[in-house]
Amino acid sequence: MLLTGCMLLFVVVNHETVAISLFPLPYTIEMPKFLLALVCFGAGILVGGIMMGRKLTRALRVSHKSHQRAIALENEMKSRQNEEHALPQ
Repeated sequence: MLLTGCMLLFVVVNHETVAISLFPLPYTIEMPKFLLALVCFGAGILVGGIMMGRKLTRALRVSHKSHQRAIALENEMKSRQNEEHALPQ
């Protein structure tokens, strides 16, 4: 409820139109200030989510490789222990 009120206040205060020039292109976009702010906020969330997802994927890949290596080393250790117990003394 409080967040909705703050957003509504933000929209009412920033309802003026701004012109955005797409410099190399001969186009100009006009939109309300609050819409520009929301678009920028959404783009930041999207880019941040993509970057975080890439880092998480890389970390999971490294973790999976480390886990597989640990399992391989445990199996090797068990097989050597079994060989030691099988040898006559």
